[in-house]
Parts: sequence; C-alpha cells; structure tokens
Amino acid sequence: MSKKIPLAVVAAAFLLALWAGCATSDRSSGPDKAGGGSAAGGKAGVDMAGRDELEGLTVQGFSWNALDGAPAGVKVHLTALQMGDARIGRRFVLMVAYVGPDFLFLQPGETLVLVVDGERLPFRGLGSRNRREITAKDLARETACYDVTPAQLRRIAAAQDVEVLLQKTLRLRFGPGTLAGFRDFARRALPRPGKGGDGGK
Repeated sequence: MSKKIPLAVVAAAFLLALWAGCATSDRSSGPDKAGGGSAAGGKAGVDMAGRDELEGLTVQGFSWNALDGAPAGVKVHLTALQMGDARIGRRFVLMVAYVGPDFLFLQPGETLVLVVDGERLPFRGLGSRNRREITAKDLARETACYDVTPAQLRRIAAAQDVEVLLQKTLRLRFGPGTLAGFRDFARRALPRPGKGGDGGK
C-alpha cells in the first residue's frame, strides 16, 4: 500500500528542482539578497508557511497563485518566494509558471510587468531558456524568475487591483484569492521596516 506524500514535501521538492534557475536570475532590479497547478479563478493553489531546510537551502513563505484572464487552454501561476535567512541574506523572487499549447519563449530582460493600482512595476529576469519542456499531455511548460524587493512585495500586497503583462502580449489579472495569497505571504515572510535586514527597501 503506497503512502501519501505530504503536500509540503511535494512543494518543497518542486522548489528545489527550480532553485538552480531562480538562483541565477537577473539581479538588476535590486533584490534583497517558483510548474503548473490546478487552481483556477485566481484562488491560491498552495500556501506553505514556516521553513524548510533542503540540502542547506532555507525556503520560506511559499505562495503559489493562479492568475485570472488566461486564454482557453492556458494556465499561468505567479509565485512569491523567499530564499535564505538573516544569517546568509534574504532573497525574494517572483516565479512565473506557464502551461499552454505553445511556448511563450520568455526572453531575458523586462518580460514581466505588474500594473499595481495604476502604477507600473517592471521586473527583469533571464527568461525561460533551459526551463522549457513538453508535458506528458503534449503541452508547453516554461518558468522564469524575477527578483523583487521587499518594498515592491509590500506594494503588491497592499493593492486593490493588479494587472499582469507577460512578454508584452499576455494580459492577466490578480483575482481576490491571489491578492489574499500575496497579503499573507507579505505578513509572514517580509521583515518589518526598520527591524533589521533591508525590510524598508
């Protein structure tokens, strides 16, 4: 009889598999220093609190969210993730995970833009090169990571409306569940401004 594997273990293993790509993402956005899923309608797909030690890597505050507005046959998740700790340095990442009939071929540069209550927040990354694959269902899957500052994460968490522009062609939106997921992530994972680290930056 097979044993059930806890969701947290599955999510942690998934993060470890993606760590190499996120670890080399573009640092030009000034950080402090994310596959598919079944969630739909902007609801949080996975929300994992606490800390997990994976081969010496500390992963904190995992929030995995489906975005609204994707075309038929397409799923896009936007994950907020913290890696590291106060001792070795914290780093925050936005990870885009796309699944659809064709690749987006996310390129290096400014391929992710969030419009947060009307304010444009661009993010730069290294694109999805070497992080593209065909799934068992013959769908295109790719992921890309973008460094994000604590201040940017707070801005997103405090927003009432967030539009997502991916590769300048795919327009998506945070649903209520996605906004709630980011607010919980910010509450759990971000240092308080002025309380050590660069919580206010």
